[in-house]
Amino acid sequence: MLGFLKTLIFFAVCHRIGGAMLPRLDSEPHLVQDSSRTLSDLDHQVVPSNAVDKYEYGIALDGSFEKKAEGEIEVGNGSMAKNYQTDPLDPKTKAEFSQLANQVESLRGSLKKQHGRSSEESRVIWKSLQMKLTEFKVSQKEHPDPTKAELQLDFLKSLFSLASEIRSFRMVPSHDIEDSKIFQPNFILEMVEFHMDLLFLKRGPRFFDSPDSVIPQEEFMRNGLAFKHFHEFIRFLPEEDKKKLVYMALRSTLLHMPECFPQENQLGHVTPTIRQLFLPTGFLQQADRLTANVKLTGALDMDRRGDDFEAVHLISYLINYFRFPSSEGAQKRIELQTVFYMLEFFEDYYKPLMEGIFASREDRPLFEAQLQFMRGYLKYFRNRDQYPKNFYTQSSILFSYMAHSPALQYRALRPWVEEFILRTFEHDSWFKFPLSYPATPEEKFTIWMGKVSDQKAFLLS
Repeated sequence: MLGFLKTLIFFAVCHRIGGAMLPRLDSEPHLVQDSSRTLSDLDHQVVPSNAVDKYEYGIALDGSFEKKAEGEIEVGNGSMAKNYQTDPLDPKTKAEFSQLANQVESLRGSLKKQHGRSSEESRVIWKSLQMKLTEFKVSQKEHPDPTKAELQLDFLKSLFSLASEIRSFRMVPSHDIEDSKIFQPNFILEMVEFHMDLLFLKRGPRFFDSPDSVIPQEEFMRNGLAFKHFHEFIRFLPEEDKKKLVYMALRSTLLHMPECFPQENQLGHVTPTIRQLFLPTGFLQQADRLTANVKLTGALDMDRRGDDFEAVHLISYLINYFRFPSSEGAQKRIELQTVFYMLEFFEDYYKPLMEGIFASREDRPLFEAQLQFMRGYLKYFRNRDQYPKNFYTQSSILFSYMAHSPALQYRALRPWVEEFILRTFEHDSWFKFPLSYPATPEEKFTIWMGKVSDQKAFLLS
């Protein structure tokens, strides 16, 4: 009887506050036209070394992040197929990066002393540092070198951090800011892409469960600690470029995924399918044209066929997969989240196209409930160390209420959670004990929802 009363109280309270909780991320659609700019193909081939450190950190068969004994390699629900280690840097390269770091700090000191004015010498150094970043990007595209990835990533972060200070504190005249390449939207997008490229080179097959990993979501890129050096720049991006930013992050993730999971049966059938439809050049332009046509005519001809309709085929495929996720592949939790972030992208930036597709379906209410549930579930559990404390100002357990609610709009959600979500993430403690679950989770997860059993080892990895 006491348990029954607790349950009634739980649902009553959640029902009262449910409407105010878990606001939809970027719920307003951004309907903009893509430019003719073609995003470069960064499908690098990363060749992991077979060398094994004394202690290797990886993902266990149960998905937990823990210390591995020497020579031990496991492939399961985690992400590590091979140990990954880069050769040490040669002294000449180390000296080059040390000199660059000194130049950045020296320039920062000089600009602070100039009080909003800039000397010709400072302008020359500032321009040369930006050119160096471009040189690194071109070099890594032509000849990927994992040994230099970490130092190049550090240089990128330090340069963008300095640029953020320059704009925030008006350390140089306005015309110098306007003329600086680093503040131009196209350059910012290229460097975000380069950042992800370097992370894949640095981490190899460990990318998805490393502490500095990133997810292809605008909210994360605006708030995540791993993207702190980009926050100021993303905030000033036009909405059209924010759309390109998320697309580029999704594209980079899909481009590199086979490198991270090269062994047979690590990935299911969904990844090759969405790569084939999403990665071709011109996809955004196609989606923009279809969206503009739906806005003009008020409908979408679902019987239409042709290459220009591949965006519709992809979205329909993603919706169906999200409804019935596959149990294939050891990396099904990574694949399901990738599908979710893609659907979130289309929901945020191509709302008319989504509405046109659902006009011929009857599962729009269930899809919206599933999307809202997944947003809340991931936001509550995934690596909280990546977000500022004020990010969790509102209660974030609405997803649990939704999964247990007898309300009509959520009635079909519970079977989906039980059959697919609990199995995919191998995580059911929140579902078994909804009344006793804390406002802050006790379990630790990576940003891609890998279980972390040793927090210290994870942060040091």
